[in-house]
Amino acid sequence: MKYSKQQIDNLQQALQNTYNDNMAFLKIVNINLYNKINILSKDMESNNYKINYDIEFKNNSFDIYDKNNDKFIYNKTLKEYSQDAVSSIDYSLKGSFNDLPTLLFNVKNPNVNRLFNDDINTYSTFKINHDVYKYRKIFNYYKIEDKQALKNIPTFIFFGTLLGNHLIDIHKKIKAKSYLIVEPNLEIFRLSLFLTEYKLLAQYSNVFFSIEENDMDTITTYERFIDINYLDNYIFKYYSTSLHDIKLFHQFTLALQNKSSTSYDHYRQLNYIQSSVQNINKYRLLNSNDKESILSNKPVLILSPGPSLRKNFKWLKKNKKNFILIAFGATIKALCEANIKPDIIISVDASTLIINQFPKQCKKIYKNTIAILTTDSHPKVIKLFKKNNTFIFETNFKLSSNGIMEAPSTSVGDNTLHILLSLGFTNIYMLGTDLSFNMKTGSGYDKTHIQAKTKHNLDQYKQNIRKITNTIDLKSKYIPTKSNFDEEEVYSDNFFLRIIQNYHTIINFHKINKKFKVYNLSNGAYIPGTIPRKLEDIKKNKKIKNKKEILYNIINTKSSLKFSTQDYDKFSTEIDFLYQLIEDIDFLKNNNKISFEDFDLFTRELSMKILNHKSYSQLLLNLTFGFMKTINNYINYYFNDKEKREHKVLLKTKDLWCQQILDILNQYMNILKSIDYE
Repeated sequence: MKYSKQQIDNLQQALQNTYNDNMAFLKIVNINLYNKINILSKDMESNNYKINYDIEFKNNSFDIYDKNNDKFIYNKTLKEYSQDAVSSIDYSLKGSFNDLPTLLFNVKNPNVNRLFNDDINTYSTFKINHDVYKYRKIFNYYKIEDKQALKNIPTFIFFGTLLGNHLIDIHKKIKAKSYLIVEPNLEIFRLSLFLTEYKLLAQYSNVFFSIEENDMDTITTYERFIDINYLDNYIFKYYSTSLHDIKLFHQFTLALQNKSSTSYDHYRQLNYIQSSVQNINKYRLLNSNDKESILSNKPVLILSPGPSLRKNFKWLKKNKKNFILIAFGATIKALCEANIKPDIIISVDASTLIINQFPKQCKKIYKNTIAILTTDSHPKVIKLFKKNNTFIFETNFKLSSNGIMEAPSTSVGDNTLHILLSLGFTNIYMLGTDLSFNMKTGSGYDKTHIQAKTKHNLDQYKQNIRKITNTIDLKSKYIPTKSNFDEEEVYSDNFFLRIIQNYHTIINFHKINKKFKVYNLSNGAYIPGTIPRKLEDIKKNKKIKNKKEILYNIINTKSSLKFSTQDYDKFSTEIDFLYQLIEDIDFLKNNNKISFEDFDLFTRELSMKILNHKSYSQLLLNLTFGFMKTINNYINYYFNDKEKREHKVLLKTKDLWCQQILDILNQYMNILKSIDYE
């Protein structure tokens, strides 16, 4: 069919109007994406960018022409493509990420996790298994995989946009509460702005965009998406155009792990509060005060247990007196072999297993060293050090008004960097922070580390880095990432990438108010925000004299003992708010005429009340949201079913839920009431 010039002009004007509307929409909801598209458009207009894709109108429809490969991407009409996409989306679990681990929610015997050595990790797992098992009994031992069909799809992900028409058509079918739109190619996404009205998705739903983002930003966007409507984020249905790398899927599984409520569950958080309250009244707590340090500009060398630590022992022995040496507990055995004594040892794990990092035969390495330990460190670890050499710090959650700022840290490495920057050190070096797997040995740690025995088949890693086919294998956890020195990529897993992300976040957090440099001397993964530096390129520093004496005095001035009267005021406010929450939950507990919709609404309103409460820290928020993400997601998954659930099941569920969250709130309140002040 031949079109007149007027018809073509009208069509082009309609495309431009849609594009302008989309840009106005993005300017409001995502200014960074708006700016990226603006820059790309200007580069195209000035011929500073090679255009790879065009929209072409053929067969009464639009298609994307791939100029580099001389082919059309759709090769069918947009209507046909959308119909195929919509028909592929059903209400089953097919094509979805399930964030309900069967190991927990299909637990057969809650006593399978044997308690030993008062280990908090084992204890918390034991308690959560028992909590979940009580719901399983109410649900007649319902299995996660038994779900046949969802009543509604709460969240949805689009991996790839093409021209975007199918996004709107799928939305009309499912009407999800939240959407994540992922497109690794900014140029293709820009083309979709001419044809798809994205504001239609945002009328009654939350919409997140991850468009041509780097690895760290992609994971961050995923995590923000997971946090929104967190009570619905137990299942994530998706549609994939199959024109992107499987890495996008791996990154989403990483984000799910990062946001898992069981990685640092509410029982571990209660233990953290209890231990912190006790130890803040016994040991000096690190503060981020503004007192000047005469060592702040001296070079600090962080020693991590990666393979490159041992590889550079010769250099370390020669230069150890020229740095302030900061070592993790996991490096003690290796440093003992080399007879290298660190100036400060930092340990963060509350588990019993951490004691194995300090063998008696290495006592000479750590006996008289300054120790910086988490407020919830295991008592047996604290006893390894002299009391006047022991300082503590709060991880993740801040109780004391004087303590250092809260930061997103999950390991001893990212916590150590946060501590050093909080104390005012400006010249930081890292050795052994590989955060990747050695290509020859398949290990990511020094041979003395507990994880060194775990080897990884790197040939299998490479085989799994491939383009998506009709069958997507997400069992492999191997993700390529940028190398610190070499042009070739190195391979990391989800845990390592999470730490890399935390390093990046912490560096950006401190850069707002401070000037400093972090040099990575390690042979592994690149950490955004750090400066890669080879050992031979480091200028020799002068020997630092009287390190221990000066360090002790500095840390002493940047620490305090006991809670203050200011803390008393904020804890009193918190206790008053806890009484309000308990009163609300008691009211629900005594109401037996509710529907599931009533119960669901109550939990959401309770969440908003906690979110809007001006607490002294993120602790209450994480404590309650962690519980609700674990338990409510399981409850909501069970009741999100086309099969009608009995009312007596709902009442038993409601009563158990009230009992469990009341127990948590009362424990938290009793700990706050027990605090001694200066």
